[in-house]
Amino acid sequence: MYGVKKAERKILVKAPYNYNPDNINILEIESDKARKGIPIDFEVAIAVCNYQSDLQKIRKRKKWWRFWGRT
Repeated sequence: MYGVKKAERKILVKAPYNYNPDNINILEIESDKARKGIPIDFEVAIAVCNYQSDLQKIRKRKKWWRFWGRT
């Protein structure tokens, strides 16, 4: 449910985000650990926070909520 989708992955690899595809996989694993309450290192936690905020920006770009409720 929370995982990055293929379209989002393509956007993350391009500029301005410039994520390495291998790093995306690692950040997804570390994000899952954090969600489950498993402790992670402080530096990794900061990287996960930055990754999740970039992912949130990409997901909000769709602006699906504008059309909710319209017929």
